[in-house]
Amino acid sequence: MATITELRTTIAAFVGATLQKLEFKTDFNPVFYRHQEMATYMISVTFLKRHQASYFSSNTASFCLETGIYFQKQQAPDQMHVPSIPECHVRGNILRTFKQVHPLKASRKLGWFHPEYKRKDIWWVDREGEHLDALLDKIPFHLERYGLPWLETYSDPAYILWVLKKKKECDPHTEGPFNIGKKGSPARLELIQHLQELTGETTSP
Repeated sequence: MATITELRTTIAAFVGATLQKLEFKTDFNPVFYRHQEMATYMISVTFLKRHQASYFSSNTASFCLETGIYFQKQQAPDQMHVPSIPECHVRGNILRTFKQVHPLKASRKLGWFHPEYKRKDIWWVDREGEHLDALLDKIPFHLERYGLPWLETYSDPAYILWVLKKKKECDPHTEGPFNIGKKGSPARLELIQHLQELTGETTSP
């Protein structure tokens, strides 16, 4: 039986190999990046922390596939900043499109219709790793079908500026976008100004 550390290593290595084929790099596994013309794409395998795993009756091999976009002009590779996920201007998650039994549902610690069961941002890994191969097989499809298009959509300066001026911030357990601040907040106005400076747009927020 694999240890939790071995399960985490296997998951990170598999995601890394998949993203390498999509031209992502890593300086610190399991966080991966790809520099674009005016933005850096980020994808991270974020494993549950101990207190989270305890709350969910799960373990620290269960994970989220977090996405992020950091806006910056393309420069020489050694001059480009590789951000952490929390630093990203726009953040999201790659959600599961398949069913998994929520650990809390299996343990019957929450009511049958508790909203927690609707969350799709956590990819559950059983402690024994019995179903890990089947879970890993689903990751490439999700990265290519949902992860990359999300990054492409929200890194478009014209589109994200429209979102910032018109849309509400999404819940952090959804596909996003979040981390953009509420409409009219200093954080959002600052991001709008940053994007306008990058693109040369002069329209007021």
